[in-house]
Amino acid sequence: MESRNILMLLSKSSYDALGYYMLELGSAFKRMGYTVEYIDGRKAGYEDLLYERTSQNEYLAIVACNAVLTGYDKLVLKNSIFCCLMFDHPVHLYERIQMADERVLIIHCDLKSAEYIARYCPNVGSVGFVPLSGRFVCNPVPYRDRKYDIVFTGSNIDSKNIYDNFVKTASESDIIVADNIINIMKENVSLTMQDALWIFLEKRGIAIQDGEFHQIMGQLRAVEAYMRAWIRERVVRAIVDAGYRIHVFGGNWDNFECRHPDNIIMMEGHGDTSLRAVADAKLSLNVMPWFRGGFQERIASAMLCGSVALTDTSTYIEENFSDGVDIAIYDAGNIDSIPVKIADILDNTEKGERIAKAGFEKAHMYHTWYNRAKEIMESIEETAAWLQERNRVDRCVSANPGLDKPCVSVVVPVHNSQSTIRECIGNLVGQTLNNIEIIFVDDCSTDESPEILKRCLESYPDKVKVITLLENRGPGGARNEGIKAAAGQYIGFADSDDIVDVTMYEKLYRHAVTNGYDIVDAGYYKEETDENILYTSDECTGTLDEKKRSELIFGGGGYLWSRIFRSGLIKDNKNAEYSDGKIFRENCILEDMDFMLYQFASAGSIGNLKEVLYMYRHCKNSMSRNTEPEFYRTNSFDALRACYKRLSRLDNFDGVRTAFEAIVFKLYSCMLNQAVKEYCNGKVIPGNNIIKEIVRLKNDLTKGDYRGNPYVPRELEYDDIAVMDKIELLYHI
Repeated sequence: MESRNILMLLSKSSYDALGYYMLELGSAFKRMGYTVEYIDGRKAGYEDLLYERTSQNEYLAIVACNAVLTGYDKLVLKNSIFCCLMFDHPVHLYERIQMADERVLIIHCDLKSAEYIARYCPNVGSVGFVPLSGRFVCNPVPYRDRKYDIVFTGSNIDSKNIYDNFVKTASESDIIVADNIINIMKENVSLTMQDALWIFLEKRGIAIQDGEFHQIMGQLRAVEAYMRAWIRERVVRAIVDAGYRIHVFGGNWDNFECRHPDNIIMMEGHGDTSLRAVADAKLSLNVMPWFRGGFQERIASAMLCGSVALTDTSTYIEENFSDGVDIAIYDAGNIDSIPVKIADILDNTEKGERIAKAGFEKAHMYHTWYNRAKEIMESIEETAAWLQERNRVDRCVSANPGLDKPCVSVVVPVHNSQSTIRECIGNLVGQTLNNIEIIFVDDCSTDESPEILKRCLESYPDKVKVITLLENRGPGGARNEGIKAAAGQYIGFADSDDIVDVTMYEKLYRHAVTNGYDIVDAGYYKEETDENILYTSDECTGTLDEKKRSELIFGGGGYLWSRIFRSGLIKDNKNAEYSDGKIFRENCILEDMDFMLYQFASAGSIGNLKEVLYMYRHCKNSMSRNTEPEFYRTNSFDALRACYKRLSRLDNFDGVRTAFEAIVFKLYSCMLNQAVKEYCNGKVIPGNNIIKEIVRLKNDLTKGDYRGNPYVPRELEYDDIAVMDKIELLYHI
């Protein structure tokens, strides 16, 4: 039976507006027969509570405001819909939207912004449009007895400050584009920011793809904030300078520049206090936040409190209301007409009373939070049905060619990992992807690791395999045995001292199957440097050509464990095997380097997930941490030769040779610097045999000159290249 439980995530916002929205919606959902729970994201321990609730309970939807996958590292969606109610232009939530997947439903209060997300953010599962509603007070003051002429609930944000600190500090090219967009929008205030950018590009004959357009919009997000502040300043200034007093509830009005600042009456309080003032005002002013297809909370609250809503327009307002009948619409492009509009209402009490009454009746009938809750729930139910059907299809796909074939096999080398492996095991066996197998390969551990693996196998016999090696073969050897035993459609790798997010393999697998990718990459957290990293950029996703392959190869391959690979890419391609018939080199470090570069060179396509789903922990005793000069040099030699051997046999090697040689030059520089420091007292001197070996390796593997390689300046510093130049002069091999 489908869950009727809703989890509402409360978050912090100016004057707690988002908190009011969520409580109003939650109350409406309860009236509709749903069970509603709340988690307050403003309190300590929020993420742990989120993990506990979502991992233990089933929800139809998890609802949040302006937050896509809030606390995603502790969020277990299972079969839930993540419903994001969005009230800002999508560019202001650029990074958050990138984390969305097919289970995310974004409902925007502006139709044009919803259309923007649908076009430019294809990773979002579903998009809807539901306008905002408002709040009311009991027993509002009769219209004729109200003591305030005009009330405005909103802060003053200095447009010049936004321009100087955000627009003007961008790159020179971005400033040029921003200034042009601003001028276009000022000339026609009915245009959205995206409209203005397209006009700018078309005038210059510039054609770009949707993904690039969205990226530019994200870079120029300060333009939308600037225009929002600019139009608000103009409207308020026109009113107060015409002699009308405005009672304002919000900050920074004491610094507002106008001819008659005495007409700005700053009031204390917000929330219920400002709402009561609206219910005691004849006119309630609204300035749309550059939404040209939406409806604002200030408008609905004005109507529900019996005030005349005075606002600029949008397509939604024009389709649902009539100027002078149930609303008062001013022309934001003709500022001088605003005082005339105000005078027409304030000087005619009967007209104002009639508009306020009609507005109240329409808002009470069609624009309450209960109305909005029904619209939102319709979108959630439709999305849930769509996702259920999609999952059914996915299960059919994953069931072919055999029902028992796992979706993903995860290979985990284990060697003396008793202090870390329990936590690693817990998140692997707890994966939200049910059809998964975890293959632990014990590489001759001498601690309690074998006993821990034995108990794990006893507890999870349906999804765990344990392989015990009779001789130590290193992580490469352990992976080779794990690959042999792997039956999954995709293969992933994890290290026994790291932590995998419980949703990782479900998310990677769904993204891979949905798009037909050979490889899918996710972000990871690197404990040692305290940073989040996503190796595969958007520019390298999709079908791989020489340019994309080269960029991936130039990066050196990244890490195995942040990805899954189509099984056939690893197991069926005989060319992928090393010279002795093994996929990975054994008893060495850098064993994954030639493997990864080969995958990039031979795979057909790759995708990415902009979520941090893996935690790479710093392990001091790891074999890969051995930086003893001779050990590091020997392993680097072997890795580079293995890379060359694998790549050079490919038909497309010439297309990626430059990127491969850049890796050679990078390691060449590292080894030279190390040799000069360790064996030549920091000075470049002739005749050192180790340096000769390093130079000879470089010459064997490269044809091009490092100074002519376009990737080298992106990786090596001037001093590194200077050392290489000196070596070239002294060592002619």
